[in-house]
Amino acid sequence: MAPEDGLPSGTVTFLFTDIEGSTELLKRLGRDEYETVLSEQAWLLRAAVAAYGGRVVDTQGDSLFCAFPTARAAVSAAAEAQRELAMHVWPEQVRVRVRMGLHSSEPKSGGDRYVGIGVHRAARIGAAAHGGQILVSETARALVADDLPAGVSLRDLGVHRLKDIDEPLRLYHVAAPGLDDRFPPPRTLPRGRSRRTRLILAAAAVLVIAAATTAGVVLTSGSASAKPVRVIANSLAVLDPKSGKPVGSVPLGFAPTGVTAGGDEIWVLNWRGRTAVAIDPSRLKIVQTVGIAGDPDAQYAAGGREWIGVPGGIDELDSDGATHVALWRRAESPTHDNNPNNGLFCTPSMTGDGRSVYIAEGPRLAVIDAASGSVLRTLALQAAPNAGDGVTCYNLLFTSHRLYAVRFPDLSFGPIDLTAGTYTPVAADVPDIFGVGESNWSAGFGSFWLANAKADLKTNEEHGVLSRFDLTTGDLLSQTPLASAGAVATDAATGVWAVESLNGKIVNVDPQSGQVVQTFPLHHVATSVAVGHGRVWVGIASP
Repeated sequence: MAPEDGLPSGTVTFLFTDIEGSTELLKRLGRDEYETVLSEQAWLLRAAVAAYGGRVVDTQGDSLFCAFPTARAAVSAAAEAQRELAMHVWPEQVRVRVRMGLHSSEPKSGGDRYVGIGVHRAARIGAAAHGGQILVSETARALVADDLPAGVSLRDLGVHRLKDIDEPLRLYHVAAPGLDDRFPPPRTLPRGRSRRTRLILAAAAVLVIAAATTAGVVLTSGSASAKPVRVIANSLAVLDPKSGKPVGSVPLGFAPTGVTAGGDEIWVLNWRGRTAVAIDPSRLKIVQTVGIAGDPDAQYAAGGREWIGVPGGIDELDSDGATHVALWRRAESPTHDNNPNNGLFCTPSMTGDGRSVYIAEGPRLAVIDAASGSVLRTLALQAAPNAGDGVTCYNLLFTSHRLYAVRFPDLSFGPIDLTAGTYTPVAADVPDIFGVGESNWSAGFGSFWLANAKADLKTNEEHGVLSRFDLTTGDLLSQTPLASAGAVATDAATGVWAVESLNGKIVNVDPQSGQVVQTFPLHHVATSVAVGHGRVWVGIASP
C-alpha cells in the first residue's frame, strides 16, 4: 500500500543511479551535447522505472533516486534500464555508463521523501558499482532470491566496507542477458584490521626488514646472478617496456598469429589449429584453450572480453566457461551473393570502442552491441574506384572516437561515417603493401601507424617501413625504415613498438620524431605484438 504522496510504503527497495565519468563526458561533448545525454539517459531510466511500478523520488545532476514496492520489480527495472542504455546511440558515439545500487529497508516517509539509514546505504552501494553494473545488498537479495526475473542471477562479491556506513555489507552483482558481466572489484573501502592484528603485522614487518638487511648481500648476489630469460620458438615473449629485455616466455607449441592485451587475459590466436589461448598476465600461464568455428583472422579485446573474427562471422570467447558464442554469421547478411566483390576473398578485420564491436569482411561492415552480441546494423561500403570486378577490402581501426579504415586495392586511408554509411579517403599515398594483416597497423598519438613491406622495383628487393599518417588530414608525417615488414603496437606510456619480423628484432620508436630509440634482438621470427598490463607481448614463430 502507498501513502497519499504516491511513494511505496512498508518494505521498499531503493535504486540509486549516476553516470560514471560525467565530468569527462561534459568536457568531451560540451554543454549542449552533454545536456542532450543527460536528458536521454534520464528518459530511458524513467521509462524503465515506470514500466515496473517504481517511482522517481529525487534527481540531482546526473543521479536518480527511485523506489519500488518489491525487490523483484527493482531488479527488473535496473536490468532493463542497463540494456536500453547500452543499446542507445549517443551523440558522437560516446559510451554512457551508469552505476546502479539496490537496497531494501523499511524507511519512514516524510512528505515527498524517505528518511532513514537505508536510503544512505542504497546511495553508497550505488557509488560502489562500476558503470554498467548493478550491485545489490544482502537485504535486497534475500527478498528477490526466490523470485528472480527470467535469466537473472546474483553473484556473491563478498563483504565490503562502504563510506560512512559503520558495519560491512555483503554485496551481490546482478548478471542478466544483454549486460556486461565482468567488472573490477566494487569501489569500496579497504577492509579494516583490529588493533591487535595491526600490531602483529607491524612486528612481523620489523622482523622481515631486519632479516632482509642481514641477508642483503645474499639477495643482491642472487638477483644479479639470475639467468636471463631465453626466448624460444613458438612462444609468447614477454618484454619489459623500459629495458626491452625479455622478462618471461610462455611456450605455446604453435606459431602465434595474433595477440591482444586489452582484456583481463592475454589472448593468442592459433590460426592453423583454429584455437585461441588465454594467458594469465601475472602468472604467465595458459589458463584456457578455446576452439573456434573457423580460421581466426582478427581479434579485439576490451573490458575483460575477447572477440574473434572468422570468415563470415564473429565469436565472443569466454575463458571461464571455455565456450564461444556465434554473434554474427555471413548467412544473416542479405547482401551475400556470389559476387566476387562481396568480400569472400578478404579476411575479416575487427576493432571496437568498448561499447560496440565493428567487423568488416570486404565492403560489408557490421556493428555489433558488445554487451548483448546483437547486430545493431550492417552497412555496404563503397567499392574501391580501381577495383573493377575484383575485391574491395576494408581493414578497420578505432581511435579518437572515430572509426577508420585502410581500403584495398586503392591503398587509401580515411574515416567511416557510421551515420551516413560512407567512407572518405584522406590519404591516397599509402605505401605498397604486401601481406598486411590485423597486427600491421595501430593508432595512437593522433596518428595512424602502418608497418609493412615496400618493394624496390629497381633492385627487386623488399624492405620494411613504418609509416605515420595524420588522422585528420591523412598527411604522411614520417617514415621509419625497418629491416623487414612486421607488426606494430602503440602505448601512451612507452611509445611505438614495431617488429622486424624476419630480422628477429623489435624496435621502440619515438612517436613524435619517428626515430628508432632502441633496438632489441629476439633471435626468432616475430609475428605480432601487443602492449598491456605493463609489458610488451610478442608472438614468436619457428625460424
